Amino acid sequence: EDEENKEEDDPERYKTLPDSYLRIWFDSKRNKKTQVVKEDPNPQWNERFSFGCKRSELPASIVIQCFHKRRTGQDEFIGKVTVDITDLKLDDLALSRWLHLEDPEL
Repeated sequence: EDEENKEEDDPERYKTLPDSYLRIWFDSKRNKKTQVVKEDPNPQWNERFSFGCKRSELPASIVIQCFHKRRTGQDEFIGKVTVDITDLKLDDLALSRWLHLEDPEL
């Protein structure tokens, strides 16, 4: 049995808190990844990313995916949220608020 299947079948799997990170999708080709926040039920990130585009090139929304960083095998998808670009402060590109995942699995 391979390592990935062992971890998926492990009853101890959810007895520890996830090591979470976000992948922020600007468009289908450009994305950025945050640092991993270890063992936190309510992770927070204070990071800035630049996608280098003109205002006229801004998409209507960005997609933020949350993952659990596994020690071995493929990282586990936790959920995602789509953020309307008008919700961002375009001068400093900041988004400072809690976001609820559309597909929470934990």
